[in-house]
Amino acid sequence: MWWNSSAGNNNVSSQASGAYCFRPNGTTPFPMNPTQVPKTSVTSGSLFQQMTQVWNDWASQTFTLFAGAKFLEVEATIGPIPIKDDLGKEVIARYQTNLNTNSKWYTDSEGQEFQERIRLDT
Repeated sequence: MWWNSSAGNNNVSSQASGAYCFRPNGTTPFPMNPTQVPKTSVTSGSLFQQMTQVWNDWASQTFTLFAGAKFLEVEATIGPIPIKDDLGKEVIARYQTNLNTNSKWYTDSEGQEFQERIRLDT
C-alpha cells in the first residue's frame, strides 16, 4: 500500500515528506494495484520455506522462514517509484496477526540492531 506524500505546503506544517520523514497527505492508503492480486510464488524445502509477492513492476516482498528459526525474515524491494502521475508515494507494509505480543514488535536496521517498537492504539 502507499499514501500520497505531503508536499509540506499547508497550514499544518511546511515539512514535506522525504528521507527519514514519513508524512502522508491523508489518512487512507492506496492499494499497490487496485485491479489485481499480487503474483505469488512459494518455495519449500528442508532448510527454509519462502513466499514472494510481486505487487507490480516496482514493488515486491519476500518472506522467508528458516527451519528451526524463531523469526520470519521479510525483504521488500521498492523502486524505482513511478512519478509520472505527479504523486509522491509513502510506501508501507501492513501486517495483521493474532499473536499476543502486548503491542510490542521489533525491527532490524540493515542487520545492525534490533529496535523495540510499541504500537499505540488511537
